[in-house]
This record gives sequence, C-alpha cells and structure tokens, in this order.
Amino acid sequence: MRFLFSFFSPPHRFYVSLPPRRKDEDTQKSNFNRKIVNRKIVNITMILFFRTPSKSVIAVECNHELPQADSDKLCWLFGEATPESEDNLKGHFVGPRREMITPWSTNAVEITQNMGLDGIIRIEEYFPVKDENADHDPMLQRMYKGLDQNVFTTNRQPEPIVHIEDLEAYNEKEGLALSKEEMDYLKKVEKDLGRPLTDSEVFGFAQINSEHCRHKIFGGTFIIDGEEKESTLFKLIKKTSQENPNRIVSAYKDNCAFIDGPQAVQFAPHTHDKPDVYETREIDTVISLKAETHNFPTTVAELGFRLCAQVSSEKNAPLRRRRYSPIFIREGSSDGTDFRYAEPGTDGTRPGGLHRMHPVHSL
Repeated sequence: MRFLFSFFSPPHRFYVSLPPRRKDEDTQKSNFNRKIVNRKIVNITMILFFRTPSKSVIAVECNHELPQADSDKLCWLFGEATPESEDNLKGHFVGPRREMITPWSTNAVEITQNMGLDGIIRIEEYFPVKDENADHDPMLQRMYKGLDQNVFTTNRQPEPIVHIEDLEAYNEKEGLALSKEEMDYLKKVEKDLGRPLTDSEVFGFAQINSEHCRHKIFGGTFIIDGEEKESTLFKLIKKTSQENPNRIVSAYKDNCAFIDGPQAVQFAPHTHDKPDVYETREIDTVISLKAETHNFPTTVAELGFRLCAQVSSEKNAPLRRRRYSPIFIREGSSDGTDFRYAEPGTDGTRPGGLHRMHPVHSL
C-alpha cells in the first residue's frame, strides 16, 4: 500500500507518493524533503477521456478517482458520451493550447460543481483529424499527436529578468514603436535609477504610453511647413458635433456616445426602493451604437467582451440622470465574417444569451 501526501499551491495541486514506513525512515524523510526543495514533485492528478457521439474526445482532469456514479453523470453531461478505457489515445487531435484554460472549460467545471461533482479541475474538448497537416488556429489551438496523462502538463519555467542595454535595438526588435522622445525619456529614467530598465518595464511603458491609451497623434500639435495648426485631429473630429449637435445627448465624454431616442412605454414598479405596484409610463430613451475594438476578447472570451462593452456604455456619466436600458450588443470577429449580438442581462450586471448572426443582418 502507498500513501499520498498532498501539497496545495493554488492554482496548482501537487502530490507526492510516499512508500510505507521502513526502518530507514529517516533516510526516506530526508530524500522527501530534498525532493520538495528541488521541486521534484510528482503530479498525480488523473486525466479521464470521454468519447462523444460526434467522435470528439473530452478530457477531464480530476484530483481523485471518480466513483462510477460520478462517471455516469459526466457521460450524461457530455451528451451520452462513452468513457475511454485507455489512458493514452492514439491519433492526431486538434484542441486548445495546454497553457490556456478556455472559458468553455471554466463554464464546464462550474456546471460539474453545481451537479455535486467534486475535485474536477479542468475540462477540454479535442477533435480527431486525419494527420498533423490539418488546419487549426495556432493562436488558440495546437496539434496533439495522441492524448495522454500529460495533455495539460506544462513545463515552462519563468524566464529570467532581462536588462535592456540598447533601447533602440530592443525597440526595433520587439516592434514597440517608441519615438525618439520616448526613448530619451526612458534613458533619463535609467540615469535617475542608476541601472538599465528591464524588459517588462520597457514593455509596460510602451503599452501605457501607446497611441491607443494616450492618443499622442490624435491629440498632438501639428506643425505643417513650419506653421503650427490650431486644431488637433481630435478637435477636428469633435468640431462636427459641436457645430451640428442635432440630437446628440453625450459625445466624447467617455468611450461611448448617445443620441436622443424615441419615447417608450415602460412597465415597472411605481417606486424602486420598496415593493410597489407595477404601472406603465412613457419615458425618454437614448440610443447608442458603440464600437468596442477588443478583437481578442471577442474571439476568446465572448462573455467578458460583452460585459466590457456593456459596462463602458453604462458608466457614461450623463446617463446617470437619464433612463437608459441597453437593447442589444453587437460584436464581430476581426475578419468581419462572424457577428454576434447579446441580450443584456435583466440584473443589469452582465449580458444574457449569445446569438450568432451574419454581418448583413447586424443593422
């Protein structure tokens, strides 16, 4: 019989298998401690495979052997899937990158928790393909030659801190688009600190001081043929709405704009601070058509993207004094071929259902 000694270091679970006690217990204990110090720890989380009716494979990572009743529940959850008897499946499969837990997995694990299944850590789906030349998205997926107990295992170690000796060369190599003025500023910071900047510090500066965050070009001063222009690009853009406000309610106050909408009939409680009778009343509405250019979250984490779009709309200050209810949120992929619209949640905190639509039907 062998005993299991467990260590928990969220979000990872590590287990060490210890032999039964013997006369040389002190030696065994010494070896055990040394293994921990050197991080030589055996991970014995178990991977179970289920074959769905569509022939895809669902891998379930759990920290204990599942009883038959729990396995039957998973078969039902996966659409009458069949447990695989082998722990090493042959063939080529396309599935999510092992380094990134998908939103699908997060939702699936939460469902198992609501079903009373304990100890399930991760669930991912893999699709069989003919060979290693099959199409897949390398950003989100990878090609697997067989599926085994290491399908979720990553062995990457943190990279060492790099001190940047040549800012110009690093800027060119990493495509950071830092201007000469920005690099002069960073060199001054280096001088003040008395050391070269690290790679993460330079990357961080490039992000927070980017055009997306600072609008250096749109808000900058233009000098053309030696003559300084009175308007920035942003001022020129805003000039249109200043000269022709028409039905604009709010613009350029945040990252969302609103125009006057039609009067609508609202069915709601007479008062909102206590239980009360429902009634109908006419209310003024506003309309917003928002573009939220977060392509990565749109593709990878659709719920998170829609929440971002909705919150950025609802936090607009002028709307705190007006009645505003989002009707739908439209999102699209970066190539413009796939759009979805979301029905906002009734609790006002997150969007509701997700529906796929073609671009021609988006407006």
